[in-house]
Amino acid sequence: IPSSLIAEVNEKFNNSGVVHFVNTGLTEYEEMSRLTNILIKKPMEYEGGANARNSFTENVYETGAPLVSHLHYHHEMAYVSKSTSRLSFACKEAVPNKGYSYISSQEQMTPAMLSTPLGQKLKEKGICYVRCLTDRESYANKEEEATVYNHWQKSFGVNTMEEAAAKAAERGLQTEWGVDPVNGNNRYMITRYYVSAFEYCPAVDRNLSYASVADSSMWFDAWPGVMELPHSKRPLKLTFGDDSEMTREELFQWVDMYDDY
Repeated sequence: IPSSLIAEVNEKFNNSGVVHFVNTGLTEYEEMSRLTNILIKKPMEYEGGANARNSFTENVYETGAPLVSHLHYHHEMAYVSKSTSRLSFACKEAVPNKGYSYISSQEQMTPAMLSTPLGQKLKEKGICYVRCLTDRESYANKEEEATVYNHWQKSFGVNTMEEAAAKAAERGLQTEWGVDPVNGNNRYMITRYYVSAFEYCPAVDRNLSYASVADSSMWFDAWPGVMELPHSKRPLKLTFGDDSEMTREELFQWVDMYDDY
């Protein structure tokens, strides 16, 4: 890669926080990774992640969601204490006029959010990410698998409940084991992560929004197999940090603010 291109990429990223490569002529993920690695020096493994993602090649993962599902604005892996500071996307095949990925400016959205009662509640109370992961051994047929978001074995890359709980603790999660609301087994992993809805961003020297509705049950509103479940039985839930519920109106207001900026 020419040193001039490396310098340009770093300059654009430092100035705006995003770089968009177009008309590269690249066709393989390995080639695309060479470009993204200009900015991502030490790739991290997708361990403890919520979506059931498979890897195409080293450090290149699929979306891990049905093609028809709505992927809300989100901050990657904000629901654990160890998340990535930089993220890249690559597209190998595309359909004309479909599949757009939108980004939202947190520099602009954060003050707008804080000017609302919702923003003040988030600032004062923080948030709690509740995540429920199923037991792979308890899902033997494809019909039941249709209701699965992710198994704890795949999420944490382990085989035992003790290993899963230990991995979760490394990421700041509180773990309890409950009963799967779909098939009734008692190896249902429920984790909670209490944290601020904002995080310090060194590039702009201030706190910015670092949470979204993507980690609520709303994530599954267009997810076949899971959207049919009542919200109380869906694998994700987002509450305020004092465990009080967020209203549907507050969640939609949150989405609108991302759209606005």
